[in-house]
This record gives sequence, C-alpha cells and structure tokens, in this order.
Amino acid sequence: MLSLPFRLPKPLLNRRRRIALLGMFRSGTNYTRTLLEAHYEVEVAYNLLGWKHGLVPTFAPRSRMALPDAAPLVVVKHPLACLRSLFDYHADTGRNLCTQADNWPDFLHSRMIYTTLQLACPPQYRFSNPIQMWNAVVWNHVHYARGMDGLVLRYEDLLEAPEAQCERVARHYHLSRRADT
Repeated sequence: MLSLPFRLPKPLLNRRRRIALLGMFRSGTNYTRTLLEAHYEVEVAYNLLGWKHGLVPTFAPRSRMALPDAAPLVVVKHPLACLRSLFDYHADTGRNLCTQADNWPDFLHSRMIYTTLQLACPPQYRFSNPIQMWNAVVWNHVHYARGMDGLVLRYEDLLEAPEAQCERVARHYHLSRRADT
C-alpha cells in the first residue's frame, strides 16, 4: 500500500477566516470591522447570525435551519455611553428606534421598539425602556459568544489600545496579519 504525504490544497491554506460580528446599536461594530479587515486576513460579517444588532435567532433541532459555523465576536460599549449615543442617533436620524421621548431623561424611561429598516416587514423588539433593551441585547450576544468559543470586546478598550485589542482578537481567532499593513 502506497502512502502519500498529506498536504492541504492551496485554496485552504490561503482562505481568510470569517467572524460573525454582533453588537448593540452604536457600540462600535463598524469601527471594529474596519480595523480588523484592514490589518488581518479576515472577513468580519454583519449578517451571518441575522441582523448584527438583533437577537441571535433560536432554531429548533428539526426546523431545518441552523446557525452558521462562524465564530462570534461581540462588541460591547459601556451602557451609559451606548444609550447616550443611541439617543443622539435617534434625535439626528429618527431611524431604527420608535419612542415617544424627545429629551434625554424621558428617553431613559420610555418604551422602546428596536428594528431595522432594511426589510419589508422586519421583526420588532419591544422593551419597557432602553436600559432593559441594552441588558437584553447584550446578554443575548455575550451568552452566545461565550457558549460558542467567541470573544467579547469592550469598545472602550479598543479605543484606548486598538493595536493590542486587535492582536488579542487575532490570537483568539488565529488570524494572520495582512502583508500589506
């Protein structure tokens, strides 16, 4: 019996890794994606787990649907900073959030509907207030990431030490540095 040495085909050797990015609105997901894709051989995808700002979907074993085989990366921003940014975003754009509040104190106590405008009939997430919304979305993302050997990245840490935090992400996901950076 002849045995041949095992070799990986070239396309597998050069294939870029893929990460499923999750994060609350205004949490730094775009900044994170930009940094990682600019410096590492990686595709940081927003839509692998549904909407990047939405809750991770639940599929029953017999539903014929499954979550993708991609490692999750969750970006979390300090709740007060995140909610203040969310309030300013809503005041500036009026998109993705439905609330009756038009000032900061009322915003913190108002009912909130959180949705995307990119679908004809998008799911709507309803919360009693933005604090409950932050807790529910962040809990869902963090719980999923920890259960799937993902990573949680604090936005404030990324701002303070972008290179060190990107290297931390690269080590965790076994990313190769881009040759041109």
